[in-house]
Amino acid sequence: MFSASYVVKGGSGCPAVLAALVNSNWTVSDPSVHLSSSPATQLTATCTAAVSKPVAITAAPANGEKFIGQASLTCN
Repeated sequence: MFSASYVVKGGSGCPAVLAALVNSNWTVSDPSVHLSSSPATQLTATCTAAVSKPVAITAAPANGEKFIGQASLTCN
């Protein structure tokens, strides 16, 4: 399972950390990996076949924000 979130750390003298899930549009670099529903804050990636290199899974905020996150999945 993959999740999309952002983390805001407190400034000087403020140790608080805020993390929140972000509703995102998800993409995958190989059609052998199927993703559960998008947009979503969390999804499941399922390998349907072995692949020769790690598959990139990318999350971009559904609200149009300008940041993205990426992770990789290896399917053996």
